[in-house]
Amino acid sequence: FMAATSPPRTTGNTAPQKANPSPTPASTKKKSTPKEGRVKTKIFVLDTCVLLFDHTALTNFEENKVALPITVLEELDRFKVGNETKHFEARACIRIIDRLSREHTLQDWIPVENGLGGELKIIMDGDCEAGATKQVFVESTNDHKILDAALCLQANEPEAKVILVSKDINLRLK
Repeated sequence: FMAATSPPRTTGNTAPQKANPSPTPASTKKKSTPKEGRVKTKIFVLDTCVLLFDHTALTNFEENKVALPITVLEELDRFKVGNETKHFEARACIRIIDRLSREHTLQDWIPVENGLGGELKIIMDGDCEAGATKQVFVESTNDHKILDAALCLQANEPEAKVILVSKDINLRLK
């Protein structure tokens, strides 16, 4: 499974890339078969900080699946009170999840209504034994629960590529 973040910022002092003077002709390029190197499904596990930055992140993953560990919902609940931007984002995200869940059970993959076929699911704590953070870390923190949820998804859906999306550097490093 992978950890992802937003694209790195570029500084003004980077040199422009030179064009390849002799491009490879199309006839010599390796042609890939449809099954080669392709992942059937991508599942993006979102950390709370992603949703506090942009509450619409739930719908920004096109036709892919988005998983939210229950810990993320608990953290959003704690952030909903206040007048700062992060509090607004938490409330707006909670409203989106509430609207999406009206006719569905959040423990199943449900449509996110982005027009591209994306789906959303809440991952409950203890859904599987594949989470290994208890064996590695002494404390049971929210970051470790989120990491466990990603590990569980990878174990339960081995054909999928599970990607943890976070703005938290320490979580990505773990």
